[in-house]
Amino acid sequence: MCQCDRKPVDPGDKVTRWASITGAAASVGRFFLDLFDRWK
Repeated sequence: MCQCDRKPVDPGDKVTRWASITGAAASVGRFFLDLFDRWK
């Protein structure tokens, strides 16, 4: 296998993945907090 054949790992790709994961977790957390406030 040629080393130049493989695509180098983009550090920005990891950052965007973490940003999307954090954004999804924040939206889910906000949704559950809204439900919790409604149930009180």
